[in-house]
Amino acid sequence: VPPLLALVRHAIDRRDLRRAALLLDRATPIADRSSSFALTHAVQLASVQTLIALGQEDRATEAAERAVKDAEERLGPSHPALVDGLLVLGLLESKRGKAGGVERFARAELLARRALGEQSPQLGVIAMGHGLALFQLGRGREAEPHLARAEQALARSPSRAFERSLVGAV
Repeated sequence: VPPLLALVRHAIDRRDLRRAALLLDRATPIADRSSSFALTHAVQLASVQTLIALGQEDRATEAAERAVKDAEERLGPSHPALVDGLLVLGLLESKRGKAGGVERFARAELLARRALGEQSPQLGVIAMGHGLALFQLGRGREAEPHLARAEQALARSPSRAFERSLVGAV
């Protein structure tokens, strides 16, 4: 299944969404029969990415909620494997102007900080999403510390020029 997931990501990158969906159709039953939750979770998250790329945000939200719920049940509510699913939910909910996106980002930031440490560049990306979600809801004053943290974290990472430019634009 991991080679299939690599092909799915490649198909999404090339915007060949039909191929991505077909590959996921092949990977899902294999992952479902697997005893590896990590594999099942990876397929769930790849499905979410494909649904987003296809513009099916309602289905993507349902799939991401299911992935987070499954991870919570299998690994506990504080496991770092929840971060990616929470980020996707935060993005989808924020895009719709829902306050729940802020809560998802806050939880993802907390879990990532515990798992990765304060110096992780990934925290910058999470803080940026958290700040932008607050900003979008008209809560600019609350957004400022998150955006400042994002800028600091991303400044430490030379491979994050794109994210740094986004923070600077806000």
